[in-house]
Amino acid sequence: MSTALHLPTGSTRTALRAVAATTGLVSALGLLAELGEYLWGAPEAWVELFSLSYEANVPTWYASVLLVGCAAVCLVLRRSTR
Repeated sequence: MSTALHLPTGSTRTALRAVAATTGLVSALGLLAELGEYLWGAPEAWVELFSLSYEANVPTWYASVLLVGCAAVCLVLRRSTR
C-alpha cells in the first residue's frame, strides 16, 4: 500500500476551489455583518443571518454541511481502499 501524497487534479481541484471560494464568501459576509452592525447600523435581520457570532444562521449551517461532506469523503475513501 502506497502512502505517497498525491496532488489533486481535474474535478478534485475544481471541488477544492469551489469549497475555498464558498468558505471565503461566507467569511466575508460574516465580517461585513459584524462591521455593518457596529459601523453602519445594518438591519438586525441581516446581521443575525450572516454574523459569525450567532447560531442557527448561514455560517453555522455552512460549517455543518462542510463537516458532513468531509465525513462522506472519508467514508468513500475508506470503502475504496478495501
